[in-house]
Amino acid sequence: MRIVAILAAAFIAASAFPSHAENGQVRLTPEMERIQHGLVKRASLLLERYGTTFYALGLYLTPDGELREVVPRISAPLEPALMADSLRSAVREFYGSKASVVGIAVDFSEKEGVQIELEDLSGRCRLVRRPYKFEQRGTVIFLAPEISSCEPSMLSDGGGR
Repeated sequence: MRIVAILAAAFIAASAFPSHAENGQVRLTPEMERIQHGLVKRASLLLERYGTTFYALGLYLTPDGELREVVPRISAPLEPALMADSLRSAVREFYGSKASVVGIAVDFSEKEGVQIELEDLSGRCRLVRRPYKFEQRGTVIFLAPEISSCEPSMLSDGGGR
């Protein structure tokens, strides 16, 4: 039984970190990796605690390398897509001048997974889909990421600069 627990813990740790696509496909920068890892970690904690969606989360990396939270412009939770729009708006209006990289995670459902939008100052944008499942006792397991390019929408248009 202990071996199973150790293997499960190793799988959880490994699935939280990988984000480089293989075979020459789209990759994340190390800074994007760091934000993705922070968002997946926060999402996992919320999903394990409450057992349902967390709607949307946002993080940004300062030029000094500090990871900080993006606070949405609304006080009451909305559906996930509207929460993400609120976070994007907050980035453009308040955080763009403070961020070198920004990430927003939206939880659509266990079936669809978490969608993470990452963007840096160079206009590089990545969309990472992180399917997940609940294991026994409510532990969340994030599966392998699917990474694609996307159109920048938060920092590339000036982002408050």
